[in-house]
This record gives sequence, C-alpha cells and structure tokens, in this order.
Amino acid sequence: MVKSLDAMSPARLKGVGPALEKKLAAIGITSIQDLLFHLPLRYEDRTRITLTARARVG
Repeated sequence: MVKSLDAMSPARLKGVGPALEKKLAAIGITSIQDLLFHLPLRYEDRTRITLTARARVG
C-alpha cells in the first residue's frame, strides 16, 4: 500500500539520516511533501535568455 507523501518522513529518503532530519524539522519540513514544496524565495529566472551582445550595462 502506498502512503501519501504528507505521511512519509524525510528519513525514508536515501542520504537523510537523523542529523539531517533534525535540521529539516527545525525549518518546518516534517514530511516528503513538505520537502517537495519547499521552494526558494529567490531564484535565477532562466526562462528569458539574453544574448551577451544585447545585454545592458547595470
């Protein structure tokens, strides 16, 4: 039977041990679903690529 991702602990993932699980819990990530939806506040938008020749100074 497959559990929903909000019921699965991040410790089930390869490479996530007790220490990392504790760090994740400290920032509010207690399930795999939380981990999947933990998105960065800032990111580099790579949807619009500007050629170097057309780049503006500043």
